[in-house]
Amino acid sequence: MKLPRFRVATCEGFPITQDNREQRRSSRKPPGLSAHVLDSLHQYTLVATYRSEDTRRDGRPGSTRIGREGALRRAEEHAARLNEVHRLVLHTQAQARSRARANG
Repeated sequence: MKLPRFRVATCEGFPITQDNREQRRSSRKPPGLSAHVLDSLHQYTLVATYRSEDTRRDGRPGSTRIGREGALRRAEEHAARLNEVHRLVLHTQAQARSRARANG
């Protein structure tokens, strides 16, 4: 089975900012999640990052955080979209080679 070119990797942890470096971390707040889309063809180059602390704006007043599930879902959707484009490009190239051989 061939592995997909674009893959998702996750990392959990607490963000380090200038404001909270000296403060103690609250034990009630769960660690954040970063979901990274990586390109395995180019030495796992970082393509995109989605964080649970990111906010979404959906037309309603204010903004809300996308959360852990939202970050993971967005990264997986992005990787799936890129893998589909990659598959279509490879298919088009294979068809062009096949036609060139047939036409001699």
